[in-house]
Amino acid sequence: MARQQLTRPRKFSAGLNISSERYSKFAETGDYQGSIRRSLVKLRDYSLMTNGSAPNWPPLWMQSRIVGGKAMNGEVGVLIYVHAAADSRKCYVVIEDENENYTGTLVFDNARLCRQVADVLQQHLGRSIKEIGDLEVSFMPK
Repeated sequence: MARQQLTRPRKFSAGLNISSERYSKFAETGDYQGSIRRSLVKLRDYSLMTNGSAPNWPPLWMQSRIVGGKAMNGEVGVLIYVHAAADSRKCYVVIEDENENYTGTLVFDNARLCRQVADVLQQHLGRSIKEIGDLEVSFMPK
C-alpha cells in the first residue's frame, strides 16, 4: 500500500506548522529530531521577537544615572540580570559593558512568549549578548 502524501501544511494543537514535505520525511524516516532541528532559528531572527511590527532584539540599552546617562545599541555586554513578571509582556534585562551597567526592556505582544524568552535568558546569565542572540530557539507562543 503506497503512502499518501500530504498536500498542505497541517496545524497541530501545539501551535507548530509542519509542512507536507517535512511531515512526509518524518513519516518515512521517523526523524523527529531532524524535524525539530530544522524549526530552530536564532533568537535575534525569531519572527515573534517583536512589539507590534518592530523588532525588540537587541533592546536599546540605557544607563540609569541622575545626570549624563548613556544609551547604547547593539549586541554588546554580558547578561547579568533578567526579570519578567508571570503575566507581563515586558522583560527587563541588565547587562554589564566596560564596568558599567545598562538596562534594556524587551516588550512582546504575548505574555507567554515573554515568559519563555525570560526563562531562556535566565539560563544564560554571564554570557555575552552576542552569544545569546546566536542561540537557536523554538518557542510556542499560543
